[in-house]
Amino acid sequence: MRTVVFRTALGETNGFCATRRKVAWCENCCVPILGGECEKCGNSGRATCADLRPVFAGEAEYLAGRLNYPIPNYVGELWARHTTLWWRGRRLLRLTTNPRPKLARIYATPEELLGRERVFEDLEDWVRALESANKAYLNFLEQEAIDFIRTVSASHADHMPIVSFSGGKDSSLVSYLVRRALGREDVLHIFGDTTIEFPDTYQFIRSFKKTNPQVPFREARAEVGWFDMCKMLGTPSRIVRWCCTVFKSVPIREAIDQFGRRVLNFEGIRRVESVRRRNRERINVNPKIPQQVSVEPIIDWRDVDVWAYIVTRRIPINDAYEKGFSRVGCLYCPMNNVHSENLIRYLAAESSDGWRDIRLEDWERLLLEDARFAGKDDPWDYVVSGAWKARGGAVRPVAYFKSYPCDADNQSFTVDCDGKEDGYLDFLVPFGRIRTLPSPEEFPRYAADGINGEPLFLLRHLRGRGILRITLLTERRRVTLQRSIMRQLRKWQVCVGCGACVAFCPNGAIYISQGRLSILPEKCTHCLRCTSTQYLKRGCVASHVLSPKGGRGY
Repeated sequence: MRTVVFRTALGETNGFCATRRKVAWCENCCVPILGGECEKCGNSGRATCADLRPVFAGEAEYLAGRLNYPIPNYVGELWARHTTLWWRGRRLLRLTTNPRPKLARIYATPEELLGRERVFEDLEDWVRALESANKAYLNFLEQEAIDFIRTVSASHADHMPIVSFSGGKDSSLVSYLVRRALGREDVLHIFGDTTIEFPDTYQFIRSFKKTNPQVPFREARAEVGWFDMCKMLGTPSRIVRWCCTVFKSVPIREAIDQFGRRVLNFEGIRRVESVRRRNRERINVNPKIPQQVSVEPIIDWRDVDVWAYIVTRRIPINDAYEKGFSRVGCLYCPMNNVHSENLIRYLAAESSDGWRDIRLEDWERLLLEDARFAGKDDPWDYVVSGAWKARGGAVRPVAYFKSYPCDADNQSFTVDCDGKEDGYLDFLVPFGRIRTLPSPEEFPRYAADGINGEPLFLLRHLRGRGILRITLLTERRRVTLQRSIMRQLRKWQVCVGCGACVAFCPNGAIYISQGRLSILPEKCTHCLRCTSTQYLKRGCVASHVLSPKGGRGY
């Protein structure tokens, strides 16, 4: 029996970090070595690259057909790192995927591949070899994650444990670990359905619920459809990325609100996935869902760690990975790479298992409309080149309501609302108590009083003209008050009822019903947090995204 001791690569004590260790390859066993040396034969192996993922038969066949080049698809022998394919631990070829898959460099010729016998007889043979070479390492990863889950759960005993289940490999792995760690199946799983998930994801969700009937499962969706919201806000980009807030965070937060208690949400986020997640804490509070404590049990796992664990534990996964996707997310996500987009187009044209119905033409038509609206010289090139992903400005910036000083009264100003008449009073509730005043004319009048009873302003609505006349009644911070009032009226102007603002009210006074915002006077403490400029960046998607500045940095 070999004794293997693992230490953290960065000297950490709160979790195992393998992200800076290269993957070695055991030429004797023909499998990657994850923990320093092969636990079966003792071979230290040959260093390959920082990370690897297996290439399954479906992806190998797709690449062979698109490249018109022989790709070996024997089980367990073909792996990938970004655009480089590795065969039996050696570089096979490098691809370029823009605008379509083609060979960039060949490391091994077809003659070197022909006549080679397969190493593994079948899938089970490969799984046994992979497990034998890395058994202690995988057990170490497993036990460390389980101990972490138990420790966090014990320290947050008043929180309800849930699993954020996306249908991807990482969330499937976390679901498996959490249920093992807690020794129970009745851990609630929440699936944030953006309505534009992969067809394979929906199929996997149905399969998961069928094979795990004891696991409570809830699906959270936004009230407004994806295409309708894109028509109102413009298509998202990597910079103007409002979609995660509207279609993920808001529906999940609304689902969590129904529990009436704080939750401990176990997620499958890992640092190697993106630059933004590199410095993410293992335990954190999501500002978009303040009643949730987010926990990341596998934050330091590499791709190869995740795949080796999933394969050796026989954890079912989404069929999209077998078809060639390295990540499973939204069909039209601006973070998708060119390879994923090419694969989506290919499956939409060639596949018959749900991919033909993904409305790809509607999406491309929407992108073209945005390109023309933005005045692009070549809209089609703007779309197919992926330039739309890097857009930093608003697609359809709004001309905000204008305010004009009153010539007869230096304490008053007039707001031209472009004919818009109803709904503005809800946005003025944060300032204080709104009173309806008797009016000798046909135009309604209102007064706003501060929390200490101090009169703040009078409002006269010239109904039928879309004009509001506001008179300030206080001498304190008049400029700030006027700016805050205008900020609220502009939010009223562009509100699309997405619900992003709800989480930013510390008293739960803001709610959305049938696409319309309301503020409950009995809950509002008039803290004015929702009227601040800081609130606009995260709490009002429409006001920030449709700003003439374009929502840059959203």
